[in-house]
Amino acid sequence: MYINTITGKEIEQLSNRYSKIIFIYLLEIYCYYIVLEVIILNNLNCTLILRAY
Repeated sequence: MYINTITGKEIEQLSNRYSKIIFIYLLEIYCYYIVLEVIILNNLNCTLILRAY
């Protein structure tokens, strides 16, 4: 039976790498959400202004 031994340092490096990746993904999703919200709000403002005229 083969047991793969992983040291604490390797686990720490892996978790750091994954937490950075997850953090970047969350930031990207957040940025996309803000951009989409701004676009939607701008479109709503444009349609409201057009309807006012």
